[in-house]
Formats: sequence, C-alpha cells, structure tokens
Amino acid sequence: TKNMSLVNGALLGNTTLASRGVATGNAGNLSMNISDNLSIDGSIIFNSVDRGNPTDRVEGSAGNIDLKTGSLTMTNKARIQNSTISVGNTGNIYIDANNSIDLSGNSRIFSTNVFGTGRVGNIKIGANNLSLTEDSLISNTNAFGASEPGNIEINARNTISLNKSNIVNGNVQGVEEEGRSGSIAIDTKNLFLVNNARIFTNSTLSKKKKLF
Repeated sequence: TKNMSLVNGALLGNTTLASRGVATGNAGNLSMNISDNLSIDGSIIFNSVDRGNPTDRVEGSAGNIDLKTGSLTMTNKARIQNSTISVGNTGNIYIDANNSIDLSGNSRIFSTNVFGTGRVGNIKIGANNLSLTEDSLISNTNAFGASEPGNIEINARNTISLNKSNIVNGNVQGVEEEGRSGSIAIDTKNLFLVNNARIFTNSTLSKKKKLF
C-alpha cells in the first residue's frame, strides 16, 4: 500500500480476550508495509491480551507489531501499543521509516505488561528523523507484576528531537526483588531535549537513572 490513514478512533489490531472465565490463546502478529506515509490521527494500532473482568484469567502472548513505511505521523492521542494482562509475553514493536517519524498531541508508542508474569517485548525504531512534541511518549513498562520490561533501541540517522515529551523504560511497583528496568539505546547524530523533555529508565525498587 502506498498511503494509509487511520482517523476518528479507528482500531487496527489483534486481541485475545478472556470473559467470564479462562481464555487461552495468542494474539497474532501484525505486519504493515506502507511505502509513502502512514498517518494515525486519534486512532490505535494494537496487539493485546486482555480480560473482561478482574476475576477472569487469560493465558497467552501478544504478537509482534512490525511497521515499515516512508514516514509515520501520529497526532491527537494516537497509539501504537502492545499490551498484556496475563502470564504470557508482550510482543515486540518494530518501526522502520525511511524518512521521518513524528509524534504530537500526546501520542504514544508503548509496550506494557500489567499484573502479569510474562516478559515485556522490545521496542526498536529506525528513521532519518524522530520528533516527539506536546506530551508524547515512547515507553516500555511492567506495571504491578512480576515481569521485566524489554529494551528500547532507537536509531535516527540524523536527528532526535523531544519537546515536552519523554522516552522511558520502567518497572512500576514490580514485585521482582531488584525491580530491574530495561535499557535504552540511542544512536543519532543530533539529540535535542527541550521544555523538560527526558530520556530515562526507572524502577520503584531502585533509583531513577536519567540518561540524558
């Protein structure tokens, strides 16, 4: 496909959902190849393993999200997300753009495991330029579970620019003894952080480590 636009709350993805009991099954992989531009406005690309009620139990892993495009534009709380609430693993997120990746308006790329035991997948992003503005976020977190976050790797051949936005890898009130967070690897020629923008790893059971 040459161009693709997701607007007005559109949803594109895979899910495994437990409702009124136990569900077992993996969410499949999601792969997209958009040669020119992928635009996501107030919409979500996702893979998830979830439960309908707190008492439901779901056993399964979320698949990978693999996006290849010329440019990626995310606006108005757009999301690319991979999440599990289960004993399974969260899949990886791979985004490869020949030109630019731009996030604005509280848009987010994230992978998370909530109340689970599976490993959170890695996030790997490649582009010529990466820009995050207006409270946008790239994150990889374990929240309230026994899993550990994966790693974040970003390769921007020219510039990474963060304006009032964050890149974070964290373990939020995890029950692992050391509360380890994953790593963040940045490779770029130019790095700009303004208006309290941050790149950091964090764990509630260890001290915050600010990388930049």
